[in-house]
Amino acid sequence: QALIRAYLARGWCVAAPDLPYSAATPALGPSEHITMEGHARAAAAVLAAYSTRLADALPLALCGHSLGAHAVAAIAQDAPDLHHLLAVSPVVSGQALLDARAAMGPPALEALAREAPRLREAMAAGSAVPFLNRLAVPVAVMTGALDGLTPPAAARAYFDAAPRACFYSVLKDQHHCPTGPELDHALVAAFDAVGA
Repeated sequence: QALIRAYLARGWCVAAPDLPYSAATPALGPSEHITMEGHARAAAAVLAAYSTRLADALPLALCGHSLGAHAVAAIAQDAPDLHHLLAVSPVVSGQALLDARAAMGPPALEALAREAPRLREAMAAGSAVPFLNRLAVPVAVMTGALDGLTPPAAARAYFDAAPRACFYSVLKDQHHCPTGPELDHALVAAFDAVGA
């Protein structure tokens, strides 16, 4: 909601669908079906559906949180007249996710295998880096300093992979889903940096 409000405040037209199989949106399917590739396919379908409907609203920006940030990186090359990409707590790769879970200890890896088995099976192969390497638009990245799922080092790797990355912020005392005034201030700075 904070991302939506920030874009609307800058005069952007916003399409903000929930992607399927997230534990946060149980009505959109069981979370055990989520995969990185499937998330990217769902984002591509959204982009295709809205590209013609929002033709008058171009330029287009892509924004994603967590796996959504991986998905928007994967579809960015197909986005018409892309202005910028904004990633919050981004998943740079499945391996980085696995490494973060391993750092949390065996119970975290066991929970991943139990709750999202399809995601776990293919994680090591998924990476946003090749997609980000080809981006020719400004990229802004932020994450929480206390984010254990996509820690600052992973967010920095996402940022470093984009040739025109121009904004990176680690939000003090924030976790995987940043909130509050600190996030709002960072979004203003990120929009200024990407020229939005």
